[in-house]
Amino acid sequence: MINQQKMNFDFDPIQENNEVYVTANPDKGIFSMLNAYYEFSRFSGKLSLATADHEFLFTIGSKTATVDGKSVELSKEISSTDGLPVLPLKFLLDNMGYKYTVDGKTISVATIDEKYIEAMKNRIPYQYEFAVPGDAEGWKPGNASISVVDEALSGTAIPQSAAAFPAYDPALTSPDFNISASLYTKIVVGLKYEYQPADAKDSACVYFKTMESGSLDEKKTVHVEHIKSTTDGEFVEYTFDMTTNPLWTGTVTGIRFDPLNHAGSFSIDYIRFIKDPNAKVDTTTTTAATDVSKGNITDTLINGDAEDVSKVAFSSDNANTTIIEDPDKAGNHVYNIDSKKPGQNWLYARQDVKFVAGKTYIVEFDVKVTGTNDGSKVVKDASINLNPVYADTPRNDHNVEVAKISTDTGWYHVTKEITINAASTDRSKDQFTIYANPIGELTVNYMLDNLKITAK
Repeated sequence: MINQQKMNFDFDPIQENNEVYVTANPDKGIFSMLNAYYEFSRFSGKLSLATADHEFLFTIGSKTATVDGKSVELSKEISSTDGLPVLPLKFLLDNMGYKYTVDGKTISVATIDEKYIEAMKNRIPYQYEFAVPGDAEGWKPGNASISVVDEALSGTAIPQSAAAFPAYDPALTSPDFNISASLYTKIVVGLKYEYQPADAKDSACVYFKTMESGSLDEKKTVHVEHIKSTTDGEFVEYTFDMTTNPLWTGTVTGIRFDPLNHAGSFSIDYIRFIKDPNAKVDTTTTTAATDVSKGNITDTLINGDAEDVSKVAFSSDNANTTIIEDPDKAGNHVYNIDSKKPGQNWLYARQDVKFVAGKTYIVEFDVKVTGTNDGSKVVKDASINLNPVYADTPRNDHNVEVAKISTDTGWYHVTKEITINAASTDRSKDQFTIYANPIGELTVNYMLDNLKITAK
């Protein structure tokens, strides 16, 4: 655990001779959480790391590392798994100067002050301030090496393969979310940068994806031109008016921010989604479901029995979520989670909540599968899953299968006990979610009713 957040590795750590070896995948956030800038080449097998006070060089296949310019013999040579270096974690922490504790199989590391942990607790949804050292707040780099230091997310462009165009294309991809496009109409970014060549024209760009169109492509972009090749070391606020692109509609599920398209470096002070103060959201639409659930700041569920037909309190990023009359019981209302979107989809129903760290809850709900997205009304052995989402791993997911049902099962009652990790301090990502796994290449549709969370 780093700063009370559980690290999720691609492969299980290996304990050997009082050392712990971990697969160092930058996409999992290990280097940014350790406040380390990195450069890694799969071709040479060399990994260089730099913190504010120390520099390291590891080479796959070599037992010799370089620490602050001096050669150091390791207990064994650096190996690789899936092309990624496997590093001696304790050696790294000791030489970085970080204090840590060992409790059984858990290593707990603190790289930040208590004040930063408090800042994590008080974050505002969709306002990314990058104020906590090493915490990229779920943003993932592409073609760039990043670190979060001095209250900014800073990065350096990494060249793509020789055949790729452009040669440099640094990017940051947001964590997944569900927001109303009619409610959030602008994105502002505090940005400073410098690129080469100095006479080249360039722009910053926001790509976006929606519930209806789940890809990040050129059709769904908004650009702001750079005036020159550098901001002269100062942060400049860029405003992206997302309404200038007519595809900014419905429910937006994620963005990608490209600060530049040349060799160079950049720093981001903040990325903030701005609400339109005059927006009027239709509370009977699927988009409104997100906004209704955003109002929930408790560890209970809003309108779990679906009897307030004006309040669709569950949303989905790939389905129509509506309240309908129960086909089996006149006068009773249920949530209908239905997708006509072709292909294989994991069909979610979500509501934002505020869990309490360390608390155990009893979750109950009724579920009935209704068919597949090709129009079939027959489903066999559909997997229904519960996923209490909260921040304690890079993915924040805690999936568990709770039912295996068919259309001839009818309504099925689920009771499941869940416990929230006591070390989870960030409440900004909390969601109660249920989803159905696809069957083959088909999406499974379903209905929900009588959803409750009760603290034990």
